[in-house]
Amino acid sequence: MAPKNELLRVTVSFSLNGVDRGRLLAHVNSNPSTYKDWAAETAGKEDQMFSPYLCEPFQKAQAAG
Repeated sequence: MAPKNELLRVTVSFSLNGVDRGRLLAHVNSNPSTYKDWAAETAGKEDQMFSPYLCEPFQKAQAAG
């Protein structure tokens, strides 16, 4: 059990409509990221594991309106 002052991490699942799945997967594959890219505290062993970190595409979409 986590101490009272420590937040527990969660996994978030979501779905998208109107997205070209092929283009999204091509983007994820051509811009690989790892758990280290999340800038989260890790034990180190997972730093090089693949993670579909999608911050940049959402920032571009938000900027485009």
